[in-house]
Parts: sequence; structure tokens; C-alpha cells
Amino acid sequence: MSNFLCQGCGESFPSRNAVFKHLKETDGACLDSKDRHEFLVYVRRTEKLQKVILLYGYLPFDDKSCSGLLHIHDGQDAGRILMETISEWQNSVDGISVHQQGQEQQQQAVERLNRSYGNSSKNCAECVLQDPDTGAISEVMTARLHRLRGGISEEQWLDQIQSRLDAKYQPLQEHHQQQNDCASFPTVAPIRILGRLDMPHASFNAERDVTFRRIEYILPLDFLAWGLPDEPFREKVLQWLPAFAENHKHDLHHVDEEAPVLEPDLLQFMIEMKNVMKRLRTHIVSVNKAERQHKHNYKDKCNNTTKDFKAKGSRRSKEHQSKSKEHYSTDLAPDKLGRHAVNDTTIKKRSSESKKKSDNGPNHKCGSEKKHYLKRKRFHNFTEMVMAHEFLAYRRLDRMYHRATLELPKDSDSRHKYVILSISADIFLTGQVQRMVGVFLALMNRVVDADFIDCVFDDEYPHLIPTPPAPPLGVVAADAHYVNMEGKTKRILSPRMSNEYNEGFNKKSTLLRVKDWQETVYDHIAKEWEAEGRDPRNGRLIAEQTWTETVLKPWAEKARLQLNDYRRWKQSRLVETDGNVSQPLPDDPTKLNPRDGIVPDIKSVDPSVPEAYEKVLRCLREVDASGKWPTTTPKRQLVMVSTGEGEEDHRGPLKADTLSVALLKARINTVERSSAYSFVEGQGGASGTFSVGYMPGGVNKTPKANSLFPELVQAAFELERVLCPDREPSSTIAINRNAQFRPHTDSGAGAGQSTSLIVGLGTYTGGELMVEGVQYDIRYKAIEFNGWKQRHWTMPFCGERYSLVWFTPKGCEGRRGIDLQTAGTY
Repeated sequence: MSNFLCQGCGESFPSRNAVFKHLKETDGACLDSKDRHEFLVYVRRTEKLQKVILLYGYLPFDDKSCSGLLHIHDGQDAGRILMETISEWQNSVDGISVHQQGQEQQQQAVERLNRSYGNSSKNCAECVLQDPDTGAISEVMTARLHRLRGGISEEQWLDQIQSRLDAKYQPLQEHHQQQNDCASFPTVAPIRILGRLDMPHASFNAERDVTFRRIEYILPLDFLAWGLPDEPFREKVLQWLPAFAENHKHDLHHVDEEAPVLEPDLLQFMIEMKNVMKRLRTHIVSVNKAERQHKHNYKDKCNNTTKDFKAKGSRRSKEHQSKSKEHYSTDLAPDKLGRHAVNDTTIKKRSSESKKKSDNGPNHKCGSEKKHYLKRKRFHNFTEMVMAHEFLAYRRLDRMYHRATLELPKDSDSRHKYVILSISADIFLTGQVQRMVGVFLALMNRVVDADFIDCVFDDEYPHLIPTPPAPPLGVVAADAHYVNMEGKTKRILSPRMSNEYNEGFNKKSTLLRVKDWQETVYDHIAKEWEAEGRDPRNGRLIAEQTWTETVLKPWAEKARLQLNDYRRWKQSRLVETDGNVSQPLPDDPTKLNPRDGIVPDIKSVDPSVPEAYEKVLRCLREVDASGKWPTTTPKRQLVMVSTGEGEEDHRGPLKADTLSVALLKARINTVERSSAYSFVEGQGGASGTFSVGYMPGGVNKTPKANSLFPELVQAAFELERVLCPDREPSSTIAINRNAQFRPHTDSGAGAGQSTSLIVGLGTYTGGELMVEGVQYDIRYKAIEFNGWKQRHWTMPFCGERYSLVWFTPKGCEGRRGIDLQTAGTY
């Protein structure tokens, strides 16, 4: 039998593979420097990288005196710097210089990493981007790394990586110390690596597999106290509100301790804080069977809608069809099981199980069976990045609570109290946490009434209600939890005390690292709050005073007006539904429109038409009278406030569908476009919207309305020239009849034109255009606005209302709609 010798140590092995295994286990330590270098390069090129979970924290860092490569604006920047540092360490240990192959491999590793607060799994949607310039106590990211070799432990590896991170930022710290400019500069490196864990589950994704994320807001107590009108109680809150550290059962230093005894007014103050935060989160609701059938519960109605549209869709395989029908029949149509059933045995089994549960329960009467639903909320009013009709606005917010009250900074003789607010959710929209804290402060300072929360979350209210953003300084990502993946991987994947599994981030050394970094983050944020100092007259935090005077109070003035509008709208809905209300009606009953809210009396409108608009209005009325008004696309329906398509019950015509159902209809309905005469808006009759002119995509995408209504098309484009002779002629016009739009931004982008031109025509009242909360009367008054970037919507109206919107979408550059007739493209 042949023996194979190691060229380094001369040891004999039975095969070449055994020699290679020996060299790999020892990292080629027995080879001379040249051979070892070549061996390590070969191993690096051919070794399959391990999937690893890294736990790290960071602080925002933007210093003009250093390279932009060291700036940190979010977790992606911190992750990039961390991965580059790990690659540098690996090259140093292996004695390998950075060559082209190494750079490519390093770049691939950076591109492959994903993190718990990222947005790549949401198609990089901007509306779920992490709030810029915010830090993290802990964040999880995955990466492909080389295995640890040479007997180095995970703790040693973490220490060595941290030493390299510290070395990158140490010169900057020394520079700021010499300049006596350390107020906002972190006293330590702004990146802290906290843990490393091998991940055997190949499909684990740090972003997609999160069960819930938790964000904290470090809030100076001044924000809660200085808005209180009672000065003696304000002083009591500042001095006697008890300081307590977080004492969660999973905390490293958890101890059982009794709650302090508080004076009744302080106790009531803390209870009020708790109740306000509870109203901002989502809730589990219980609905019995009779209520679901009578009131068309959201889930039932949505599922029925799904079934209806699927029945009109393309043909499906029998297997897929049976699964779909079985799902709907068990929950939605128990009285029609025979018609929908495919698997009778399964249905009978489920029916018997359901009957047993209801018979054995305390309330065994027919229709008393309860079902529990998570009632999500729309958070479109808490961000500028998403509209109410978009799916990502519909979010789950599990909890918001007062986690701790700390005296910070701990390394200072002058400490002040800070309230730590904890917020847990599935996904956070950009700016959502700031605005949630802003609304919380507005309610605690009593600048708006408590029903403002009902206003911002009302699913049927078709208007945008801006909320005040708290300063971004207090926002910090706390941790991410992976409940399902922990069971699959048998590892603790978030830093906490737990005896459930032996492996994971529950090791004492990891928890001590996290605790130390958490204290560093808290102290840094507290120093940032105190950077502008305090008012020498009363000790009030200047940062709080500035925000209150420049943000909260101006916002509150507008919010109170919007809240009054909402109350009147809500009363009008009660009139429509019940025919009477228990609360007093507005002083002017003529302003009460039973369908759309508060609208002036139509009799007050001057029906005369300015000469410039006569031809276009005549053409619009002729098109409507002809019954040929084009259909509305499902996507366009999504941003329109619509009624129940002619449906009626014992009380008469149904109200508009909730946005939840409207969203589902528009997403599922790929079969049929709605007739313009199926929807009723205001008091003007059928609604609808269509486009004329040029569309992106060339001749094949030319709207059919060009040839159907040539006189209207020509008159509408000529009207643009009359209204704005200096404006570059547009390529396209959106023509709307009695359409009330929800807050939205136009899809696509403008080409050349950065603005759209809009005007209203007809005999109507109300119907103003709202652009970013500013109201414009557009009846025979054309205005320009940026429809692609500015959120805009329609106020309720009464009467016959048309509107024309001129614009040039991307892909129609150089095309002028007014030239359509001469070009012969009708």
C-alpha cells in the first residue's frame, strides 16, 4: 500500500485526501511560508463558506473629518463596515494580501448579507426603510464566513474583530478630544460586535423570518412634564416619578421586586400613559357567528369576495379548485356545504368538531360560537412613504409600553430622568415610530382630544391626517425575535436569558456584551439630548422646548380643525345609517350631506360656465349621456371612494366598502373592469375615470377613447393652451367624472414636466383638491402640483363634478396631445 508524505512535517498518510485533510486542519502550519501562502489561497478559493449569524450594534456616525466609508446611517452601513473588518482580519490571519479574487469574494459576502431591519425581502420598498441616522442595541444579520481555524474560540474571535473596529475609529476620537469637540462623538467605536452563531438551517433569512421587531424610544421626561398645565403637579412628575430599570423575566439581572407605592395622582398619570399606548396598538377581537353573518365581518366578506372573483377567473385544475372551495365552504357558507364540498369526509369531520366545541362551551346556543381575529390597523397617517390603499400600510403593532425610567447619563454628575418606551411590531414603516411617539405626546400634553386616535385609524375616513413626528434622536432598534425559527434550529436567536436551548445568544458572555453596549447607547443618546443644554431660568430641556414650540403646537392647531371635520363626517355617517343621532348636529343642517359628509348646499352654486370651459363641459355631458363612458381599471378603482355597486339591504343602499375590502377587490379582480355606471359619488350619479392622448408603450397602447370621443379630446387639449399658454403641452389627460379619490400619489414619473395641471368643471359644491394637507378650490380654477411626489386627494362633494388632469408620463417625451388630430392617430 502506497504511503503519501506531507511535504512540511514528513508524516505519512494513506492517501492524498488524508494529507490534504491534515494540512487543512492545521492551516498548513508545517509548511514553509511560500507553500503555506499558496495552500491558504487555494483553500480560500475552494472552501465552502459557512452560514453564520452575527449579532451587532451600532450608533449613527457622520464625521466630516473622515472618509465617507466609515459613516454610519443605518444597519446596512454598519454591516458593510463589519464585513470589511472581518475580511481584513481573515486576510491577516491567513497571511494573504488583498488580490482581485479576494476583493470579489469579499464583495459577494457583503452583498449576500441580510439583516433583521433591512428591506430587501420587500423588494427594497422605500416605505419600510430603517429610519435614517438611528442606532441599534442589537441587530441580527447573516453572512457567509470561513470557519474558525487554528483553535481560536468564538470569544477570542469577537475580541479580535472588536479590536480592529476600535482601531478604525480611534484616530477620530483622539482628533475630537484635541479639538474639545466630544459632545456628539461616541466615546467608543460606533460599531460593537456582540455575538457569532453558526446557522445549520440553510434557508434562514434574518429579515424575512423575523416574528416581531422591537424598537425603543429614549424620551426625556421633560416631554411629558412640561406640557402639563398644573405647575405643582409638573414639578412632582419631574422629581417623584419613580426611576426603575427594565426588569424583564428574560433580563440578565432579573430579580423579583415589589412595585413602589405611588401617590394617587402619580399613579393615575402612569395609568393614563398606559391607556394611551394601548389604544395605539392592534387588538384581538372576538365576534360570534351571528354577528359575522349579519355585519359582514371583514374576514368573511373578504373571503367571499375572493371566491366571487376566482369564480370569474381563468379555469383551474380540479385539485386547486377543490382546495379553494373547501377552504371557503368550511368558514363562509356552512348552509351550502353540499354544493361546494369536494371532500365530504373532511367537511363532516370539521362540522362535527365545530359542533362539539359549541355544544360543550358555556354558550351553546346557535350563533354564539366566538372566533378571534387580529384586527390590524392602517398606519398610513404615520408615514409619508405609503398610502392608505397600499398593502404595506396595513400593519400589526403588538405592544407599546413603558419599559423603564432611567437617570442618564450614568457617567455624569448631572443626571436627568428618561422614559424608555418599547414598541413591538411585525414591520415598521419609515417614520412610524417617531409619529407614534408624537401622537402619544400630543395626547399626554392634551393638545388634542382622545378621539384623535379614532380619526387616524378610521378605515372608512377617506382623508389624510398628518401626525407630528417626535425628534428622530430617541429612536433605537432594540432587538428582533425569531419564534418559529428558534424551534426549527434549536437555538436562541435573540439575546435573552433562556434555558430552552443550549446554543444561541443566551450565553452569559453574550448577554454581558449586549448589556454593556445598551448602557453605552443610552448614555450617548442622553448626551445628544442634552447637547443644546437647558434653560437656565427653569431647567427645561431646550431640545424639548424647541420641538414643542415649532412642531407640536403648530401641528395641534391644524389637527383640532381636522378632528372637528372628522366628527361632523362621523355624525353624517350616523345619519345615513340610522336616520338619527344621539349627539347634537351642526348649527347649519344644510351642510350635512347624507352620503359624503359635510358639503355646502348645492343651491348656493352659480351654474353659469366660463366661456373657456363651455365646449369641454358640453362634450363631457354628451359623452356621459351617450352611455359610452369608458370603464375604470381595477388599479384606478383602488384609489377611489366607491359605494357597494348597487347593493342594498333592508335599510336601503349600502355604504362604501371599507378600504380593506376595496383593496382586496382591486388586487384580485384581474377579470373585469368596473362599469362607470356601477359607482355613485356625491350626488352627481355614476363615477368613472379614463385617459386620452398618448400613453407609454407606443401606438399599441393608444387609449380607445381617442377614437371614441375625438371632439372631446381636441377640446380638452386646446383648453390647456388657453389656461396655461406658457406651459409645455402635455401628452395625456386623465378625465374624471364624479370621482372622489383617496390620498395617493400618481404612479410612474413625469417626463420633462415636474407638475400636473388640474381643473374642475360642473355644477357642484365641495370637491376641493387637497395637496399635502393644503386645500385648493379647483372649480374653474386651474392649479399645478407635483402629482408624482405630493400626496393629494378629493374632498367630499355634492352635484355634477368633472375634473381634467393634464400630464406627461415617462415614456411620452416629445409627444403633444394637441397634435393628435393633425397626426391622424385618432
